Amino acid sequence: MANLLSAIRRRLSIHPQPRDFQRATEEDVYYCYRLLLNREPDQDGLAYYTNLVQTHHVSLPTLVDGFLNSYEFKNLVAERNRPQLVELDDFSIYVRLNDHFVGATIAREKAYEPYVTEEFRRILRPGMTFVDVGANIGYFTLLAARLVGENGHVYAFEPTPANCQSLYQSLAENGFGNVTLFQNAVAEKAQTLIFSGGGADSNGRIINESEPLAQEFVLPRVEAVTLDETLANVAQIDLIKMDIEGAEPRAWAGMQQIIAQHRPILAMEFAPDLIRTTSGADPAAFMDAIQQTYDVYILERTGQKSAAPQNTAAIMAAQAASGIGHVDVVAYAR
Repeated sequence: MANLLSAIRRRLSIHPQPRDFQRATEEDVYYCYRLLLNREPDQDGLAYYTNLVQTHHVSLPTLVDGFLNSYEFKNLVAERNRPQLVELDDFSIYVRLNDHFVGATIAREKAYEPYVTEEFRRILRPGMTFVDVGANIGYFTLLAARLVGENGHVYAFEPTPANCQSLYQSLAENGFGNVTLFQNAVAEKAQTLIFSGGGADSNGRIINESEPLAQEFVLPRVEAVTLDETLANVAQIDLIKMDIEGAEPRAWAGMQQIIAQHRPILAMEFAPDLIRTTSGADPAAFMDAIQQTYDVYILERTGQKSAAPQNTAAIMAAQAASGIGHVDVVAYAR
């Protein structure tokens, strides 16, 4: 087997020659093992599949289907999709290992966005009210539920059914009775919206009807609400977190009564490209609107917060220099 693997790797290092794309090769066998089964080929399996491609000239789709329909692949997918309980310092949370950006990160690092976590620890006190817009599987909802205690309350908004189910499991596991979960998106008005999400990864976002995704695929719909209408009877709101993949300007437009009445602290991801795509808004104009009544600070990934409020130009520059799609900010009403 070692000689065959060496031969495959040598061939992969050579510029490929034109061939029938639909015909499977020994290289395809190797990468089916690596990419689908997440391992090196075993001797018997490699011999079996190599014989298929050399002697029977199977097509690439046939080869791939063989791996996808194998018990090993199905068991691997089932295991990675099974909710697993992760014990953290302040709470427990159910995650899935195939949720690469959120669940798997929490399982691996026993933490999530530690710089944001520490800022919330500095802000939230027993008896406070926290609003989580874009709760995902509930890391910050659960953290806040612990920090505000029985006399405080958390209102969480999450449109994805699978995420809500996971969060309900985590709430029951922790015995938290101070959380109200809404299976809704948050926008500028109550409406039905196209939503991209619901796969293995827990992230998703609102899709505009003009986007190619909406034109080419049948996507699920979600019901959106406004914070002003949904939380109109809440007596106290201290901190609102928004992480909704560029829909922040839309949520902001539907919470202006709350902003005027409660003057809550705001924490959010500021992602200019997503704001343009998802909200059809100018990100600089959005930040300018916030800064009419708020002082905005940058949360560094080192755990430091900018020493002084940052203007829109500085925040845009920090995001551009970050090398990622967003910068985290926290804003305090003046």
